[in-house]
Amino acid sequence: MNRVELALQQRKQSILTANENELLTSIAYATTTKVIKPSGDKQYSSDFLSELLHNGIVIGKPNDAVDGKWHFVLPDPGMITDED
Repeated sequence: MNRVELALQQRKQSILTANENELLTSIAYATTTKVIKPSGDKQYSSDFLSELLHNGIVIGKPNDAVDGKWHFVLPDPGMITDED
């Protein structure tokens, strides 16, 4: 892999990480909403999406949504226990 390819790969990973961190922050502070709807042009890694699903977050992909956005439906806070 040449330097340009490496730089482009690192750029893509940086974008994914930034998008994922932004979503995690939105989840952490979502006290008045159950659905978070980021722009449909954001990308997330498959591992990250799997983690969300594993933790009870329902994922609606932009291609399936009328508004073209991601839809992340959060679990009820009452379902969360200290054991989780």
